[in-house]
Amino acid sequence: MSYSFNDKCIDCDKCASHCSAGAIIVHRDASPIYCEIDTDLCVSCGHCGNICEKGAVLDAKGKPAKHIPKSKWKSPSINLEKCSGCMICVEACPEFALAISKPRAQGDINTFAFLAQTENCMGCGMCADRCPVKAIKMV
Repeated sequence: MSYSFNDKCIDCDKCASHCSAGAIIVHRDASPIYCEIDTDLCVSCGHCGNICEKGAVLDAKGKPAKHIPKSKWKSPSINLEKCSGCMICVEACPEFALAISKPRAQGDINTFAFLAQTENCMGCGMCADRCPVKAIKMV
């Protein structure tokens, strides 16, 4: 189940402009204007709830998603001993915030994921959810 809106939505479109999945549709041609979440595109990352200051976003359980100031968003902490450098987390990140380290020397296979674009991370945790070796924790 994906996120949805309640009647507190003022159709400001902040959530739509920040949705990496492109799941939020603003129906500007309707009267009144309204927002809708495409359940086929929504990845339930919670970013819309982080952005909404009105409390208009309901999480997948139907409870109001909390507005969290950006300074308090979680970010990935990667255990380099566990990380295999498989790139699954990099591909899962909707904001392209993660990268894989360069090999230290020719033939080095000990690469690892790292947070390359701190400002892009929205704290959704998709990287941690998809990590097959559980090397990523959101802190």
